[in-house]
Amino acid sequence: MSWPGAQARRRLNRRITISWDDGAHMALVIDADRMVLHYRFVEKLGEGAMGLVWKAIDTTLDREVAIKVLRIAVSHDPDRLARFEREAKLLARLTHPGIARVYSLHHVGDLSLLAMELVAGEDLSTHLARHDVSQPEALDIAGQIADALDAAHAQGIVHRDLKPANIRVTPEGQIKLLDFGLAKVFAQESMADSPTVASPGVTVQGTILGTAAYMSPEQAKGHSVDQRADIWAFGCVLFEMLTGQPAFSGQSMIDTLAAVLKVDPDWNLLPDETPPAIRASLVRCLAKEPAERFDRISDFRDGVVAPRTGGPVPARTDDRRGSAGRPSIAVLPFDNLALQPGEDYFADGVTEEIIIALSRVKWLFVIARNSSFAYKGSRPDIRTAARELGVRYLLQGSVRRAAQRVRVTAQLVDGATGTQVWANRYDRALADIFDVQDELTNTIIAAIEPELARAERVRARSKRPDNVDAWDSYQRGMHHLYLATREDLHEAQTLFARALDLDPNLGPAHTGSAEAYYIGAVYGHSSAPDEDRDRALVAARRAVDLEPDSAAAHCTLGRIHYLRREHDRALPELAIALELNPSYAWAHYGVGAALVFSGHAEEGLPHLERAIRLSPRDPYMGSFLVRMADAYMLTGDYETSVEWARKALLQPGTQWSRYAVLIASLGHLGRRDDARRIIAEVTSLRPDFSVAFVQTTHLYSDPAYMSHYVDGLMKAGLPE
Repeated sequence: MSWPGAQARRRLNRRITISWDDGAHMALVIDADRMVLHYRFVEKLGEGAMGLVWKAIDTTLDREVAIKVLRIAVSHDPDRLARFEREAKLLARLTHPGIARVYSLHHVGDLSLLAMELVAGEDLSTHLARHDVSQPEALDIAGQIADALDAAHAQGIVHRDLKPANIRVTPEGQIKLLDFGLAKVFAQESMADSPTVASPGVTVQGTILGTAAYMSPEQAKGHSVDQRADIWAFGCVLFEMLTGQPAFSGQSMIDTLAAVLKVDPDWNLLPDETPPAIRASLVRCLAKEPAERFDRISDFRDGVVAPRTGGPVPARTDDRRGSAGRPSIAVLPFDNLALQPGEDYFADGVTEEIIIALSRVKWLFVIARNSSFAYKGSRPDIRTAARELGVRYLLQGSVRRAAQRVRVTAQLVDGATGTQVWANRYDRALADIFDVQDELTNTIIAAIEPELARAERVRARSKRPDNVDAWDSYQRGMHHLYLATREDLHEAQTLFARALDLDPNLGPAHTGSAEAYYIGAVYGHSSAPDEDRDRALVAARRAVDLEPDSAAAHCTLGRIHYLRREHDRALPELAIALELNPSYAWAHYGVGAALVFSGHAEEGLPHLERAIRLSPRDPYMGSFLVRMADAYMLTGDYETSVEWARKALLQPGTQWSRYAVLIASLGHLGRRDDARRIIAEVTSLRPDFSVAFVQTTHLYSDPAYMSHYVDGLMKAGLPE
């Protein structure tokens, strides 16, 4: 359609007038008491960027309705109109009492009309201006909003423009959400033209300010949004109800958006009587990163308020996990047990450092510091705190300083059951306070991470096979990976593939797949080791591409490189892993192994020792121990090498290199009888075990080391 000249007019059915000036701002003029189809227009309720909103009578059903007359720009754009119609059909399926119903969509000439439920009462912005809202009333309203959002999100519908102006309060106190999901239609428009920055009755500048204050950071940046954008806006609305002030504001739209992107709300505005659970949940709703917010609005509702329509909600602690189904944890402020209250800073510092360190564990969802510290000074019930924070695990502890000593206790608890997963006590001399703080943090993190992983594997295996998600499939795969038999490695790959079918971007599943290929090649279980090395490299690179800040992904890629004897490429990746997570035992093991394999055994020993200290219960402890045996054998300390090799053979698994290094060290010591007994044992398990087999499959790239190794095998009498 070509737009007519300035101030042109067209009369439709002699009832509605459309006017515009060169297509810039279109105005719709509808006369009261006029009929369009079976609707009699009564009075105009508002006007906004989408068009006019009228109160009308549906003469067929004899009921009052709200009629939204869409902008000409929408009605005459086939693509946008088609998208709008799809949205309207989807929204018409929503029957929740807290959402204004969409009745029908009509096209009359050049106009598109949307008939909706007419909701009596006033919008929440007007309600807040006229009334002092008490905390119980604010939580009641919040519970109703959360109920409505939860129902819509379950249908895959996101509001994208939640704000007080789109929340109606009826005379009976019931809440209705308006304009639900319509903002999605305009996602490709400029911000100034979008209904996301428009509402009836105010100037364009004021409109932008009004909505920008509720816009999530990812929406402000123009990124795609999901239900967590609604959770952000919900937090803004609740903050405003509790404080009487918007969470974010500024003198201009740009100032307001800058505050949304960079500034935290003034939490001191919350009333002193605000419960810690409310304060902590608000902090989580308004986290700048979507992954740090509640994944579902029901997690907020169930932990803080009960839904109005369903009565009290039982605690949901059976599956509290973060983004993409990953396990979640909160670190409660460690108690200061010192006699001097002024020494809280040390306990707080330990807590904060642990939160920061745990945040480097990319498979773990960690609650932000502000949410956790809402519990400072209180002693909450563990299961209640887990429910309020929406997490599966809690870490709590205490710090006691006396003279030049400090004692830190830490306890990891399953929030669903209240049972203890792990606990320990650490005593240190207090020389440099910050060095001690760092050392304690690294020690605690190194102990917690494998315990959490172990607990997750147990949890995943306890679920019914028909009730597992991508994360559960990944964890089940890890269980089989650690068993490391040929059959278990095959099952692990099957489970990792299932996880990736459900979530192709689940980085840990790619890492697990790479590890399974790696272990199959190293343990001699692979029928096509060269092809599996290539497959491992592809999977490891994909994991790093998906999660470039994951220590585990870089560590696996590094280990795949030394599996391919590419030690010059392995060490940089492993160094990145250690930089990302200095307490990561496998990264220390990887560095140590790469150094041993490339001819630097003495330099590798400290890293191997560090790995053993960091993860004393590691499922792959046998690998740690055999690399220690390798290092001592290659430095000429054959007796110590024998000790480490025998320890390695006591660990689960049938890793052939444990036998090889023991045989080589016994050969160098001249203990041929002992060596022959070991040779007989390993050849009964693997008949093709020989010098040639070791030369082909071992990972040494240094010729001198390989020659020394082979010399010991030959002295022991291993067949060539």
